[in-house]
Amino acid sequence: MGREIHERVGNKMDWSGKRGQWFGDSISEQDGKPYSDTGEIAIGYQTLVKRALGFSHLENLAISGRPVANGSANGSGTVSTVLEEYIPSDLVVIAGGTNDYRLDRKIGKIRKEGFDEDTFIGAFQTAIEHIKKTNPNQVIVLMAPLQRDKDGYNCQNPNLIGNYLRDYVRAILEIGNYYDLPVWNGYEKSGVNEANVGQFTYDGLHLNNKGYERVCASLIVFLERLNC
Repeated sequence: MGREIHERVGNKMDWSGKRGQWFGDSISEQDGKPYSDTGEIAIGYQTLVKRALGFSHLENLAISGRPVANGSANGSGTVSTVLEEYIPSDLVVIAGGTNDYRLDRKIGKIRKEGFDEDTFIGAFQTAIEHIKKTNPNQVIVLMAPLQRDKDGYNCQNPNLIGNYLRDYVRAILEIGNYYDLPVWNGYEKSGVNEANVGQFTYDGLHLNNKGYERVCASLIVFLERLNC
């Protein structure tokens, strides 16, 4: 997997001047927007990654409330955004899982064809297959959800169809393994967990600026070390 334009400086990936697209939910979308409670501008994923790694542009295509899968009470999923908005670039990030858990989306199973976009895995496969058909050498990074504790949906409780948040994390890892794609495991590597979620989010789910800084400390190192 990889693109010839990527270069390394020492043991680090050189993203200077590169461009990317970022798909996801409200946690990804918040960058550059004011928080509703304080009016403070969020310094989120895209700003911090650009600042640290030198990207010239990271297009934020995340949409608040969207799961990865279609067919939820919130309507279309991130899979639909990818099908509509993807263009070849140096990096594509697809983040998701917390809304699929919250909105009771079925996880599904990996298939060779006939993907079900109303399931979590099927939606991811549809998005990835579309990207790879358009550009077989596209660098794709998947982001697993962070730990959370909001409205009774946390790391301990199942959703209404019996799935735990960690089940969606495992599904993303399975997808990454199937397609040989890098997965940043935010559930385990972000530094945000149920013990400190009150410090790094404003509601048990959505990151505050301290939270973005903490999470991106791990995410930036991950992107630097990609073997593309």
